[in-house]
Amino acid sequence: MPKKAHFAGVQRVKQRDAKGNVIAIRNYHRATKTRLPDDYGSPAFAIAWAKAETSAAVVTKAASPRETYGGLCSAFAADDNPDWIKLAPNTQRDYRKCMAWMNRQGADPRPAAGLTQERCEILLDKAVKELGHRQGVYILQFNRRLYGWVLERAARQKIWGDKNPWAEIPTPSKPRAAVGAIKRNRPWKPEEVVEVLFAAPVGLRRAYVLGVSGLDGSTMVGLTWDDWNAKEGGFSAERVKTGAEGYINVLPLFRMFLEEGERPSAAIVTNQHGQPFKTANTLQTRSSDFLAGLAKKGVVGPGLTLHGLRHTLGKAVAEVGGTLGAIQMALQHATPAMSLHYSAAADKKRALRDTTSALENWFGLSKADDAVSKTTH
Repeated sequence: MPKKAHFAGVQRVKQRDAKGNVIAIRNYHRATKTRLPDDYGSPAFAIAWAKAETSAAVVTKAASPRETYGGLCSAFAADDNPDWIKLAPNTQRDYRKCMAWMNRQGADPRPAAGLTQERCEILLDKAVKELGHRQGVYILQFNRRLYGWVLERAARQKIWGDKNPWAEIPTPSKPRAAVGAIKRNRPWKPEEVVEVLFAAPVGLRRAYVLGVSGLDGSTMVGLTWDDWNAKEGGFSAERVKTGAEGYINVLPLFRMFLEEGERPSAAIVTNQHGQPFKTANTLQTRSSDFLAGLAKKGVVGPGLTLHGLRHTLGKAVAEVGGTLGAIQMALQHATPAMSLHYSAAADKKRALRDTTSALENWFGLSKADDAVSKTTH
């Protein structure tokens, strides 16, 4: 038998079943991380290998620091780039996290123009596996925007390429939740809001009032009593995440929960020591522990989160007939599209209620009711 041809730079990965038996062998081109056909040495394999070798030559070609992926990120996140400056601080922070993750994968020193779609797909799969579905999708969204920024100007394309290797990659499907799993950040029931407000310590209680009024953790940790307009019962606040400005109204029935008790700090939301929370994460952690304790005692159902109060308000505004604009204002969404799912769900419920009587007539149920009524009297 003729000796099988050897292809340099190929990594062969054995895939095993639960018992440790080899069920398949996957081939990858080491330099570019490109997936090759499983049939090692076949014509299709040889063609794919040659293509990967060509890409590797482009990638390893000496490039100036400015032409690299790291150089592209530096240019995009520059203090004098108006497209970067207009981003909300939280978005800038999250984008920097994406850049750091890409750097850990070895992207920074490579030419930005040499990043192939195949390599991007491998990186995306790895991001979803390592960081979870939500953050993995954010890696995809960030890179689409980054390379989209390149394609906006011919001068940028000369440096970083004229293709967006992330553009054609589909967004990964969200993992299906297990049957009976608790929905993350679910809306609170009205009775749960009341139970928690009466049970919470003063600092957390005020956080829950702000939450059910539409504020998120990042915004509420920065609010002070100077921001509170007691006469009007609200706040004029800018949402930290989106930079959207708006007026936050606290319903009269919740104002007593906000105003009652001592004010140990200029900050409205305080910890058990009467001190401001340093970050939204520390507030979220303290809140999660408290709510989990109430759920364990059976006071509230499982799955309550501080952020879930925003969904509670969005759902409530929609179901009482609030417009899309009202939902957007209440939750300080940057665009109407972000508020659309609340109004769409409420519209569906209203439509079903409105058609119930018509459907009963169509099926003749109302006539049947009349007949039953006559026979029973």
